[in-house]
Amino acid sequence: MSRLIHPTPGIAGEVTLPGDKSISHRYAMLSAVASGRSVLENYATGEDCASTLDCLHSLGVRWERRGDRVTIEGRGPDGLQPPSAPLDAGNSGTTMRMLSGILAGQPFASVLQGDASLSKRPMSRIIAPLRQMGACIDGRDGRFPPLSIRGGGLRAVRYELPVASAQVKSCVLLAGLFAGGGAGERSGGRLRLETTPRSHCAASGLHLAPKVAPLPSGAPPACPAKTRAYRATSPRPCSSWPPRCCSPVPT
Repeated sequence: MSRLIHPTPGIAGEVTLPGDKSISHRYAMLSAVASGRSVLENYATGEDCASTLDCLHSLGVRWERRGDRVTIEGRGPDGLQPPSAPLDAGNSGTTMRMLSGILAGQPFASVLQGDASLSKRPMSRIIAPLRQMGACIDGRDGRFPPLSIRGGGLRAVRYELPVASAQVKSCVLLAGLFAGGGAGERSGGRLRLETTPRSHCAASGLHLAPKVAPLPSGAPPACPAKTRAYRATSPRPCSSWPPRCCSPVPT
């Protein structure tokens, strides 16, 4: 049986796509060290972002998830608790690389591990800057997970990335929240600005203010506005990126 399909001159409509995975990781981590309640709407549904939430729970962060809405009770910059067991990042390299930056600033020891696949991925590019900032961090054979981290007492640095990496950049910036004088980075390539503007949105010095944040979808920024919508308080077209809808949670 054969069918003849004629091309259409165009399509119109609106779809709701899952939340952006990269941004969901970062907002969850910032919310964990904020002081108070943050609400993340359209949080990514993948297992990687669930691994981030599980690790935060092991660090004493309370959160609740209903559908794609995640409410996180931030413990403040000094409120994370030592984990009673190794933190499991699953298959999420993003969780391991960026959470290492936060753990490097904590005055306790922790271990970050992952599944068999993640355990084969080198972590040298985050180990080097975190050591430069003063963290005691090591891995299997010096560069593979699991990572053992004894943090606290970080110092400010200006670090130049040998290879452009948004995750390494985020790791250094997150660690910089706990370093006297902060941290600066410079890279030779163009990076996705996923942590920097959000740090500016949520942080004032070392105090992080809780937010209500509708997260953008995971579609490429260049997608037509008619085929993209945010599942948040109201649909927002691509032209609204970055979102300007953060507001403090009422107390």
